[in-house]
Order: sequence, then structure tokens, then C-alpha cells
Amino acid sequence: MSGRAGRRGIDDRGVCIPSTAKMMVKRSADCLNSAFHLSYNTLLNQLRCKDGDPENLLRNSFYQFQADRAITDLERQMKVLQEERDAIHIEEEDSLENYYSLLEQYKNLKMDVRDIIFSPRYCE
Repeated sequence: MSGRAGRRGIDDRGVCIPSTAKMMVKRSADCLNSAFHLSYNTLLNQLRCKDGDPENLLRNSFYQFQADRAITDLERQMKVLQEERDAIHIEEEDSLENYYSLLEQYKNLKMDVRDIIFSPRYCE
């Protein structure tokens, strides 16, 4: 990152090292992510003010801007993943479905047996 290269009020001019400036120009910008976190105190302060509007605060925050901007990428990723899911072909899918059904029946019967064993009638 770069700032003012000089001491405010003391130096007439700032100094910038050319190699550092060259790197800054050639390099891509650092990713900037919002660190906005809405707290109860922020909400209470917004409600306390006459012109305070918490919904407007959220709507116009950088965090919301980034979230809205990411929607198109997320929808594109979802579409790609759905196409991949639909392209999957499972051999003998019927037998796997039958096996899963049997496993579910086994779990239910096991729970029924446990309930019978631990019922007060049979604990004596």
C-alpha cells in the first residue's frame, strides 16, 4: 500500500522510490474485503438518532455491495455444478436405491427394538 511519502507540515515534498512505484503499477491491486459487522450497539445508536435507518445502513454498506456482486458468480457456479450432477451416471442405480431402502428399514427396526427393550414394562 502507498500513502503520503513525507511528514505532514514538516516536509515540502514526499519521496517515492521508483522500483517500488513500478511494482505497484505492474502488480494487480490487493483484494479488498469488507470487515463490516453489525452489532447491537450499532443498531441501538442508529435507532437513537432522529435520521437513523439501520436498513439503509445495511443496504448501502460495502459488505452488501460485495454480496450483491457475488450473486452472479455464485449462480454461474451453481449452474455448472447442476450440469455436472445431471451428467453423473450411476450403474445399477436401482439396486443401490434398494440397498439404501433396506438400510433405512434396518435403522428403524433397530430403534424399535431398543425402545421395546428399554420400555418400563421390560426393565424389571
